[in-house]
Amino acid sequence: MLPLILAAVLIHPVRSFTVAADSTPGRVSFAHDDQYEYLATPVGLMRSRRLADPAEPAEVVAFDGRRVNDVASNGRFLYVLLGNGIFGTSPDSTLLRSGDHGHTFSPIDTRLAECRGARCEYLVGHHVEIAGGRVVVELGGNVLVTPDEGLHWYQLYGSVTKGVPDLQICPVVFTVGGSTLYLGGECPLDSGWIGGGTLTADGLSWLSPPTRVVPHLDLGNRNVQFIRVGSDMFAGIEGALIRGTSFTIFYDLGAQRYPYIRQFVEWSKNPFIRLAGGFDKVDESGFLAFSGGPGPGALPPDILPFLPIVWEDVSAALPAGTTNVAMLAEAADGTLLIATQNGWRYTVGTIELTSSSSKRRAARH
Repeated sequence: MLPLILAAVLIHPVRSFTVAADSTPGRVSFAHDDQYEYLATPVGLMRSRRLADPAEPAEVVAFDGRRVNDVASNGRFLYVLLGNGIFGTSPDSTLLRSGDHGHTFSPIDTRLAECRGARCEYLVGHHVEIAGGRVVVELGGNVLVTPDEGLHWYQLYGSVTKGVPDLQICPVVFTVGGSTLYLGGECPLDSGWIGGGTLTADGLSWLSPPTRVVPHLDLGNRNVQFIRVGSDMFAGIEGALIRGTSFTIFYDLGAQRYPYIRQFVEWSKNPFIRLAGGFDKVDESGFLAFSGGPGPGALPPDILPFLPIVWEDVSAALPAGTTNVAMLAEAADGTLLIATQNGWRYTVGTIELTSSSSKRRAARH
């Protein structure tokens, strides 16, 4: 059997901020361009030349005091999603773009607004990503794509009335991996689901429409928290992780803990290194898990999806009082970043992995 990398996880706090009167488990999102790193936070869009360096300032550069749900960059433009709540609308644009590193923003969702006279309503969204030069976004439970910065929009999931997307009754998460759009959620109520379909070459419509994975994967009421594509497809649900296009539950804590796994990162320097995090619903504490494998170059990359994965619960490495892991990300230089939450206080830090000879209880799936 190939040796596995088991590591001690060390977290080094760098900077903190507070959120007034909101201690519910939140999310922080990360993006970077060629000059800056950005954080989408509940108190605005933060910017720093290097978040991992305490000597480099981090400031709220835009939307001070407002909730920024997500941030993404294609190198040329920076995109943000604004708005409160899982469901709802806003009288102001919620999807905006900046071409000057966050100094100024302009809306690109104007054609998606529902207007009655002078009053318009915009759908609140929670995830935006760049795929093949296109902007793909979740807005109000719909998934839409624009190839031309909002001049034209194409609906990939949800429903539309008179050319405007409807507010859906259920939230949805998504990611684009190559020609596949993966989707997941919990709809109808207490019916978790995940699946996907194949997009056309231009990414604007379906070659093979999305289907839910049934009946071999019964998620019950375990809502899908995120979907990501790296060396494989990974998705977080309540209490477990899903892996691969076979949609196999490969890390299930069962009765041990019941974390809402909402964050995931796979290290580009060694794709065997993965971290997953969120919060444990049982005792309202932060949750962090680590997996490792053979060192870089030990195996050809095309066999990565077929290797077993060993996970360690390393939540003990979190700062005392952590109630939620709000972000896991990788900076442009390969630094692993984390944002932890303790009630109203968020702390951004770095993750250091050191070799460890001590034996830990591990779960193999």
